[in-house]
Amino acid sequence: MDMSRYRDLFVAEAREHLAVMGETILALEKAPASPELIDSLFRCAHSLKGMASSMEYPEIATLAHSAEGVLSRVRAGALSFDAGAADLLLTAAGLLGRMVDAVAAGEKGAVDASPLIEQLLAFGTEPETVGEGKTSGGRAASSPSPVDDAPLPAKR
Repeated sequence: MDMSRYRDLFVAEAREHLAVMGETILALEKAPASPELIDSLFRCAHSLKGMASSMEYPEIATLAHSAEGVLSRVRAGALSFDAGAADLLLTAAGLLGRMVDAVAAGEKGAVDASPLIEQLLAFGTEPETVGEGKTSGGRAASSPSPVDDAPLPAKR
């Protein structure tokens, strides 16, 4: 079977998804609370992951899956879509584009995405609080548990 035909189809479709991702990330910077835009971005990452998996491009699939994970947490409300999320996802889209270009050139696996994958996986999990009730990853900081001022019951 001639895999070059399928590779060319993968490259063309991946580039379309990456173009939509870039446009959507920029649109989200203006409307960060838009569930429709978040869903569109999530679907692009999800589709790219699935396509890469089926074509046996695990590096691309893993990076797309890591970006999808950030978007999944944004969709669930565990993270807000802020400038940090936008920058990180734009970086991921750019690196995915370089990886797709490498596939097109027959250089499968030529780009190391592991540092960015680690950043995506860690995004929003930093424990230190930055600013008003947000962590540096855009996640709402948890409030300390209230302390009950009532006296403890006497031991019997």
